[in-house]
Amino acid sequence: MKENMKTTKNIILATLLAFVFVGCTKDFVEGFSTDPSQLQTAEVNNLLTSAQQQTGWPHGDELARITEVLVQRSKGNGRQALAYNRYALTESNSNNDWGNNWYGGAMKDLDVIIKQGNMQGANHYVGVAKILMAINLGALTDLFGDIPYTEAFQGADNLNPMYDSQENIYSTILSLCDEGISSLGKNGISSLNLSSFDQIYSGDLDKWIKLAHAIKARHLNHLSKLPQYNATDILNELNNALTSNSDNAVISYESTAIKGNPWAQFTVDRTDLDYVTGTPFAKMITNDPRKAIFEKMNNTSSSGENGGFYGNFNSGLLLYTFHEMKFIEAEVRFRQGGTGAATNALVAAITANMEMLGIAKSEINTYLSSLPVTSLATIMNEKYKALYTQMESWTDWRRTGFPNLTTNPYGSNLEINEIPRRLPYPQTERLYNKNFKDLSSSENRTQRMWWDQ
Repeated sequence: MKENMKTTKNIILATLLAFVFVGCTKDFVEGFSTDPSQLQTAEVNNLLTSAQQQTGWPHGDELARITEVLVQRSKGNGRQALAYNRYALTESNSNNDWGNNWYGGAMKDLDVIIKQGNMQGANHYVGVAKILMAINLGALTDLFGDIPYTEAFQGADNLNPMYDSQENIYSTILSLCDEGISSLGKNGISSLNLSSFDQIYSGDLDKWIKLAHAIKARHLNHLSKLPQYNATDILNELNNALTSNSDNAVISYESTAIKGNPWAQFTVDRTDLDYVTGTPFAKMITNDPRKAIFEKMNNTSSSGENGGFYGNFNSGLLLYTFHEMKFIEAEVRFRQGGTGAATNALVAAITANMEMLGIAKSEINTYLSSLPVTSLATIMNEKYKALYTQMESWTDWRRTGFPNLTTNPYGSNLEINEIPRRLPYPQTERLYNKNFKDLSSSENRTQRMWWDQ
C-alpha cells in the first residue's frame, strides 16, 4: 500500500514538473544561452594583431624549414629533418600550418575583419586585411597549387569547400591588392586607431599601399613561363612598390621563447641541431661577407642569442623586402634585353640586402667588384642568397631553374629521383573535406604548378 502511494506521488510530481518546464523553459533560459564573460564578437583591431602574428608563423615554421632543405640552403641533420633530405614529404607535414596558422588562424581572422569592417566602415582595417589575405593566399597556392578560398571560412555551413584553381587564386590575389589599395584611400574610423594594433607598419597607410604593389609585382613575375607574362605591368607595379629598406614588411617578435621568432623557437627548443648549412649553399657563400650571418642561423645556443640576424628570439621575420623588388627589376630588365639596366638593379638589390644585414660599405664594394657578368643565372643566384630563409626561393628555382641544383647531394635512398615541385595536401583535408584533391604518391611532390608548365 505504502509503495503504491509513493509511486502515485512520484507520478503526480513528475507531471506537475513537466507542465512547469513546458510552460516556462524559454523564459527560464532566455538571456543565459551565451556566456556573458566571453566576447561574442571580436573587435577588428584585436583580430588584426592576431592575424599578423599567424601570418608570420608559416613563413618560419615546418613548411619553411622544408623548403630550405629543398633548395639546399639547409641540410637535415637529425630527427624528421633527415626525411626531408630524402624528399619523404607526407600529408602530416602541413596539417598545422594549413589548419591552425592559415585557415583556422590568420585567414579566418582576416575574413572576419573584412566582413565586419565593411559593415562598420573600418576601411583601413579592411584594406590592410585584404593585403594580408593576398600574402597568405600567395604563400599557400605556391606551396600546394589549387586551394579552397571562395567557399572557405563558412564553418558548419560548408565543411567541404571546393578548391579554386591556382589561376583563379592568382587573379584573386591581384584583385585583393587593388581592393586593399582602394579601401586604404577612404576615410577610416578614428576610434579604431590602426597604428596601435598594426605590428608591421604601425598604421602607415602609404607603406601598406607600397606593399600591395610589391605583392602584385612578385606574383606577376611568377608568370615568367606563361604567355601572359608582361614585363611592362611588372615594372609599373615596381614603380609604386617598396623603395627602401625602411619599407620592408617584417613581422616583429619579442625576446622571450614563448613570444619569439618561430625559427628561433624551433632551434632553441631542441637540444640537438636538426639543421646545418646545406653543402651547395656553403660553397656559394665561401667568399661572401654575409657568410657568418647565414651560418649563425643554424647554430643558435640555448639562450637564443647566437642566431644572428635571422635566428634570435627578437629577430624580425621577413615577408617582402626592397631588395627583392630590385631583384625582380633586374630579372625583368634582363628579359627585356637591357643588360645595363639589369646590372644597375642587381647592384642595388645586393647593396640593399647587405646594408640591411649591417655589412660594411667597403666589404659591399669589394663584393660588387667581383660580380660575374650579368645573366639570368647571376641574378637568380644572388637573389637565392639574399632571400635566405624565405620560401620564395623555391618558387624562383621552379620557374627559372636557378640556382642549378641537382637531387639532394646528401640524401640517401631518395623517395623520388627529382627535387619536389609541390607539397602534399594535409592529411586533415583527405579525412574531412570530400572535395580533397587526391593525387598519387608521386604527383603530390612532382606535379607542376599552373605557372610552372
